Amino acid sequence: EGAKCLAKSFQSNSTLNVVWIHENKIGDDGAQALAEALEDNDTIESMFVLGNSMSKKEENGIKAILADVNGRKKRANEEKEKPKALVVEVESAEKDEKLSLNEEEIEKVKADLVESRKKTEVAKAEVATAASASPSQEEEMAALRSEVAVKDEEIAALKSAFKNQMTAKDEEI
Repeated sequence: EGAKCLAKSFQSNSTLNVVWIHENKIGDDGAQALAEALEDNDTIESMFVLGNSMSKKEENGIKAILADVNGRKKRANEEKEKPKALVVEVESAEKDEKLSLNEEEIEKVKADLVESRKKTEVAKAEVATAASASPSQEEEMAALRSEVAVKDEEIAALKSAFKNQMTAKDEEI
């Protein structure tokens, strides 16, 4: 596990040139992790691994990778460019997702607005019908007028929210 952690640290290394890890009980798994990390690191020039538990094959693998200076430099440069491309792809995907969510929210607000308009029209029709009502129905008409006023406020709020979301969407685009 220690060799794997050390190998991971090689990804951000830009100053360490020599690594002394002799007699640390590093086995083949740790040696493989170190070898893989060295492939993308052109800073480390020497690694002393004698007296560990790794096989001669893994030890020779590390030596071969360290000897391939040009190949390591090329791979290291390629690795340095990868994160930038990945970040751009992630940011682009996040923006697409946000736009998609905004479009869904706008469609929901539109549907809510249409539904509120329908309810308001029904309430207005009920108020108009009840206008010729008896005194006992006056209370019902007052309640309907209150409901119409509430629906008008809801419509105004939905229109405002819709306008704000459209503005936000235009700014994102």
